[in-house]
Amino acid sequence: MLRRLIQKVLQTGGQVYVAWMTLGDGFQWDAALLDRTLRPTPKDLQALALRREDEAKAAARALGIPEGHLYFLGYPDRGLLPMFLEYFYTPYRSRATGLSQVVYKSALSPGAPYTGEAWESDLRRSLRKPPLPWS
Repeated sequence: MLRRLIQKVLQTGGQVYVAWMTLGDGFQWDAALLDRTLRPTPKDLQALALRREDEAKAAARALGIPEGHLYFLGYPDRGLLPMFLEYFYTPYRSRATGLSQVVYKSALSPGAPYTGEAWESDLRRSLRKPPLPWS
């Protein structure tokens, strides 16, 4: 259904932008299967995130969405709710990776702390970039 919507928007001359909140760096089962290990390390999970980013870019390309229309925020998988509810101003530490800040170079704000405040700021930035035609 989403694929059809994206195609319809693009066919009528519209533009599509996509923002990924996380890169899946907390999905230990996937990392274990892909790396054929019983206990994926934090580095394995970060490598999984980079793999997921490449897959997202490939999927967007297949749908006709330009790479410049993609936003990767890089916040912790399984950490968004705690960041919003409990760690709005103080950094959350990912149970999977041990990280407390965005480490992915392609993220919208590399180095941003894992806080609800930083996440909200990045969401606002991604909605303002580029300026909407009616603003």
